[in-house]
Amino acid sequence: MSGARFFAPALARSWGLLLVVLGLFQACGGSGESIDPKSNASPTLEDAAQSGGPDAGIPSGLEPALGADSDASTDADGVSSSSVRDTANNEGTGIWDSTAEASQPIDSRDVVPLDMENDVSSVLPFCSTWDARDSGAAQQLCNDFTASTSSAEFTPEAGAWIVSQGSYNASGPSEQIICPGGEDGGSGMTASLLAGVSAQDVRIHAKLTSIVAPDKVLVLRSRPGGNRIELNFVANYTYEGEDRGGALHISELVNCVNTVYVDANVGSDRVWIPHAIGQAIVVDLQLVGTQLTVVVDGKQVFDNTLPVSNPSGSVGFAVFRDAETQFDDFLVEVLK
Repeated sequence: MSGARFFAPALARSWGLLLVVLGLFQACGGSGESIDPKSNASPTLEDAAQSGGPDAGIPSGLEPALGADSDASTDADGVSSSSVRDTANNEGTGIWDSTAEASQPIDSRDVVPLDMENDVSSVLPFCSTWDARDSGAAQQLCNDFTASTSSAEFTPEAGAWIVSQGSYNASGPSEQIICPGGEDGGSGMTASLLAGVSAQDVRIHAKLTSIVAPDKVLVLRSRPGGNRIELNFVANYTYEGEDRGGALHISELVNCVNTVYVDANVGSDRVWIPHAIGQAIVVDLQLVGTQLTVVVDGKQVFDNTLPVSNPSGSVGFAVFRDAETQFDDFLVEVLK
């Protein structure tokens, strides 16, 4: 017991002497740091923010606790959501929001990585990013209209067709050129056809924008004498106070007789593609025999057979009378 009583006071005196020595050492600046006389507590986040930023004045021991995203939550696997975001940004994979984006189909050719910092000039032209691996096509042609000479690859029937600012811009003539005789006697559309291509079965990718009037047309199996298939992707418009358009219109000319297979304005079975004039849409379609499949902005809107003629013919664009339309990113695959 006496040993125990002797040990405690001696230890206390030793600790007291040690504290005095340490105090003198700190006072002389031996540690290189000063003690805040107001408090010996670690700085709060509020104090750190007031001192010039999230990391200013914060002791090194607090840095892991703060990090770059101090409000980051942690998922079930123990990985902070900020780490997931940072990794996505660094790798150019984007930020995936399951509730906001999962229902929106995305064409990978149109995705711009976030690490490009929204620099439009750094986005590659469509044809340079297109994967041209064998897809069962006998012939593949791609035109993103980045060269002014691109217009030489097309043969316009009439109107003004000009390559400008990375798109093929069409202004339709005032008169009906193909099979004149009214809407039922021919076509109100004037085409510009891709030279050197004759196809029965095709896959087509294109970006279409109505500038003046709602019509924008893709032409398939076009042959002399008033024979071709027209797919018109009609934007929303108003006619005599009635809302119209926002739908697909499919018709065919056979020896200048026009037959409508899918009407954009009448019928309960309309193929709806609501969009505004001036709004670009991306179209992917495939025609094999009489089977036509149409995808708009990543959503399939039509997949059915039609009693269309089977002979091979040219492909291209068409513009309505007195209308203006822009075409871009035109990929044609002639199927075997």
